[in-house]
Amino acid sequence: DAGHHEEEGDDDSDDDSDDDTGLLVCEDDVWFVDQEGHDCTSYANTIKVWGRNKTCFQNLEGAGAIHCRKTCDTCDMKSHEEVHGCSDNTCIGPWKIAFGR
Repeated sequence: DAGHHEEEGDDDSDDDSDDDTGLLVCEDDVWFVDQEGHDCTSYANTIKVWGRNKTCFQNLEGAGAIHCRKTCDTCDMKSHEEVHGCSDNTCIGPWKIAFGR
């Protein structure tokens, strides 16, 4: 019976791992490559030259802000509200998918 109680305790620790669903993880999309062939590492390097606003929000209709969330610091809701890259219908669908709205 003691072993059974330990297993129940182990089940409780597994419940704690449910918080690690990946839904709230702030990370870049490792599969993202923009139409010019640049990935989030390229965006990180470009931020040093162009600045965050131009690189992440103005360039390519805000693709960096959507796909390179860690690099562009767009993981929290406050940053999402500041994303101005999507101003027309061509990026509303991807924006909804990226930000869960």
